[in-house]
Amino acid sequence: MQVSLDDDFATLSDPLGGGEVVVFGTTYIPTFSYGAKTHFWRVRAVADNGSAGSWSGASEFTRRWTNDDEPAGTASAVPASRVENLRLIGANPAPPANQVGFTWDPVPGAALYEVQISLSENFNSADDTVTMKCTTPHTTLTPYLSGEYSGREAVDTGCNTMLPLLSATTYYVRVRAVDMPTDPDYPEASEAKPVYGLWSDQRRETAEAVPDPLTVTPSANAGSGSIGQAATPLSGTDTHPDIPLLTWEPTPAAASYRVVIALDRDFTNRVATYATNTAALMPGEVYDEVNAGQAYHWFAIPCTQDDPIADCDTAERAAINHPSKVATFGRRSIATTGLSTTSTDAGRHVVLRWNDALTAAEAADPGYATGGVSRYEVEVTLGDWAEAKAFETDNLAWATTREPLAGGNYRWRVRGLDGQDVSMKWAYGSDFTIAAPGAAPVPTDPPGSGTPADPSSPADPGTTPEYQAPPPEDGSAKSVPPAKPGKPKVRAVNDRTVKVQWRRSTELGVPVSKYLLYRSKDGNRFVRVRRTQAAQTRILVTPGTVYWFRVVADSSAGSSKPSRPTKFRMPGA
Repeated sequence: MQVSLDDDFATLSDPLGGGEVVVFGTTYIPTFSYGAKTHFWRVRAVADNGSAGSWSGASEFTRRWTNDDEPAGTASAVPASRVENLRLIGANPAPPANQVGFTWDPVPGAALYEVQISLSENFNSADDTVTMKCTTPHTTLTPYLSGEYSGREAVDTGCNTMLPLLSATTYYVRVRAVDMPTDPDYPEASEAKPVYGLWSDQRRETAEAVPDPLTVTPSANAGSGSIGQAATPLSGTDTHPDIPLLTWEPTPAAASYRVVIALDRDFTNRVATYATNTAALMPGEVYDEVNAGQAYHWFAIPCTQDDPIADCDTAERAAINHPSKVATFGRRSIATTGLSTTSTDAGRHVVLRWNDALTAAEAADPGYATGGVSRYEVEVTLGDWAEAKAFETDNLAWATTREPLAGGNYRWRVRGLDGQDVSMKWAYGSDFTIAAPGAAPVPTDPPGSGTPADPSSPADPGTTPEYQAPPPEDGSAKSVPPAKPGKPKVRAVNDRTVKVQWRRSTELGVPVSKYLLYRSKDGNRFVRVRRTQAAQTRILVTPGTVYWFRVVADSSAGSSKPSRPTKFRMPGA
C-alpha cells in the first residue's frame, strides 16, 4: 500500500520508512495521524514469492479535523474541532481581577488546548506584553505565576507573560484544540506536526455568523479574607476524572497566594507548590491517580509579595493547624467505553474499536471531563496480561493486519494516555478468535457487538469510580507487576551530565521498590546504568554522543514493561 501527497505517487508520505505499507489483510488502520492535508492511496496484491500485481486506482482522503464548509444549519455526524462554549468561570461578566478564570467544552480527539489572551481584538500582535499564549491539557485555565507538580517534568504553560490581569482593562480571549500525533507524518520522521482545530472565534460553515471572541473587563479585587489568615477553601474536593478547579475565599489585599499540595494531611510529603494572583487554580499538569480512600491535601495562604513561593508573610501553620483551611481532592480516570470486535478476512484478522476516552469521562462527570488524550494503548493476550502484546495508536481503532496474530482465543483491553502521557483506566473488550491457517472461517461479528468482560465502569455514570482489582483469573492484585513508567525526559545539566526524569508507574498491587534506568548507544542494546527509588536521576555522559534511555519499574510482584525510549543527543564535541 502507498500513501502520497499527489495522485502520481511521487511524494510518498508513509512515516514508517520505505514509502510503502505492508498489510496482511484487506484493512489498514494507521497507528499515527496524517497531517492536515489531502492524501492519495493505492494498493496492490503481493504473492508469497514476492511477485506483485498491478496498482489499484487512486483513492483520496483529507485529514482536516474540521467540518467542510456546508450550508448553515446542516447537521454533521463528524465532530468539529472548534471549541464551543468558551466562558468565564462563574456568572459574573466583570469578575474581580483576583477571580478571573476560563473554561470551555472539551473537543474529542484533542490532546491539548491553546489559549490566547490579548489586549488586541484581532490577536495579531507578536508582542508578548499584548498577547499572552497559554497551553493546557485541561478544559479550564486559571493563569498563574509559577509552580510545578513533582510527579513529572514541569509544564511551561506560557501564561505568566502578561500577568496579572488588570482591573478596568478589556481583554479578548479565544481557544483552539491541538492534536499531537503519536508519530509524525511526511516528510520528517523526527518532528511531530500538530494538527490544529479552529479558533473559538472562527466559523465552521460558510453562512454561519462569525463568532465573537470572549471579552472580560476585570473589576477591583474582592473578598473577605485577610493577610495573616489562611484562605478558606470553597471548591476542589471529591474525586473526579481530572484535577478539580481549586478555589478559595479571596483576600483583597493579597498580591499573590501560595498554594501547597501534598499526599498527607501533615504536608510532609509535598508534591507541588504554586504561586498565583487569583483565588483559583487549575494546575497546568496532569496529576497521578490515587486509590480509593486516598486523596491529595491542599491549602492556600495570602501573601503581600509577588513571589509567595520564596517569601510569604502568612505562616503555613495558619492553614495546617486548622481543619477548615485544608481541603482534599482525588483523581480517578474513567475507562473508555464503546468497545467492539469485528472479524475480517475469514477470521484471520480482527478490527478492535472504541470510543474517545472523553465520552466516558463526560458521562461520568461532566464538570471535570478529561481535557485531552494523546493516544491509546492496546494489549492482546492468549493468557495472562503479563504476557500480553502491547501496541500504541492515536486512532480509535486497531487492526491486526499490520502485525498478524497466531491462531487462538484472545482477550483484549485498551486505555487512553492523556496529554501528558499519564495512563488512564483499562477497559476490557469481548474476547475474539483468530483462525489458524486452514481452519474454518470465523463468523464476522457486527460492529458494536463487543461487550466489556470486566466491570470497569460504574453502573451509575454519576457515581465516583472505585478502585478495580484485576479480574479473578489474573490472581490477586498483590501478584500484578506495576505498569510501565512514563517516557523519560532528558536534559543536559552541564557539559558531561544529564538529568533523566520520568512519570512514576501506576502501582497495581504491591508498591514499586525501585526504578531501573537503561541506556543504549544504538537504540537496540540497552545496558542498565542506574537503580533508584526516585523518579529522576543524573548520570555522566560523553559530549556529542547520541543515547537512548528507557526505564523499568521493579517490585516484589515482578518488573514492568520498559517505558517508551527517548533519544537524546548530548551537545558538545
